[in-house]
Amino acid sequence: YAVDLPTVPHQFLREAPLVDGEWIDRYTVELAEWGARLKGKGFQLEESKDIHPMGWHRIIESADGLEVATAVTMKLWQQTRKHLAAFPGRTRFIDDRPYLSFEDYLKWRSRRCKGDLKSGMGSGVIVTRWNQWVEGQCGEDKAVLAGIEVGKLDCYAGAYRYRVCLDATELAEEVSLRKSTLESSQLGKPSEDRFRQRVEHWKELVLRFLPEIYTLRGAIASINRRYFEDQEVLFPAEAEGFDQLVALVEKLVGNFNEDLAGSIEGVEKLQDEVERRSSPLLIDLAGLNENVQEAVNEQVAYMVDMAKADALEVLGETKQALELVDRHV
Repeated sequence: YAVDLPTVPHQFLREAPLVDGEWIDRYTVELAEWGARLKGKGFQLEESKDIHPMGWHRIIESADGLEVATAVTMKLWQQTRKHLAAFPGRTRFIDDRPYLSFEDYLKWRSRRCKGDLKSGMGSGVIVTRWNQWVEGQCGEDKAVLAGIEVGKLDCYAGAYRYRVCLDATELAEEVSLRKSTLESSQLGKPSEDRFRQRVEHWKELVLRFLPEIYTLRGAIASINRRYFEDQEVLFPAEAEGFDQLVALVEKLVGNFNEDLAGSIEGVEKLQDEVERRSSPLLIDLAGLNENVQEAVNEQVAYMVDMAKADALEVLGETKQALELVDRHV
């Protein structure tokens, strides 16, 4: 059996199976109680436009249609957990997960998920148990039932990637991140400021991070060339990983230029809006490489002086070592 819990703010989790026809997953009940509490506060639960089957409902204000602040919904979740902890009915663990007696939950006067939940019950097949039965028939993925060949069942959500969150805070962070990612990928209206501002922010992050990588790479290459005949003497164990990091970052920048910045700028040119934009979005990797040469020279001087200072200190020439260090302090 399974029961439909209409206040669960997640379409995929609304239909909760009853183990042995009696036990319901406590976490699903928690979601139902939380959803009921949200509705009791006047909020609305609206299905997300996210096509992922694990997408959470949007929690919005009834008056203005804006989403409720995460801090508010999380506070109500904590209140729900505290309230459910006082459940007086029977409980048990099944496969290390807590379950409640569905009959006892229906009799609980303090439950917030009201209504005749029994009317939402239906019978069906539990996918995992069905697949176990199929596997048990001759050890294959096929079986015969009433003269008909049958096979395993697949969960339609199985093809989608998802992440298990261990607490409400982590869940809120993941939902916010996914929402932000989905909004950022909507390039149908690239001239809208919110999309461009986000892409500009990503570019700023790259322009702060990438020159440091190029500077360090250039300094290492310069020292190897100058003192070690181009042999990988400095940080040999990290050399391969460092090269992979640079390659991955440059690939990411390439995707950024092609899929985001390039798409936005292309549409802006068609709309003749380039003139009013303060800066281009494309990242010039070749230009970054050229512009870090002065920083590379400074990094080389620093690394060489630090090496000399270490050698002088070993030889007891502490004063001279400190003079070298003072150049860079």
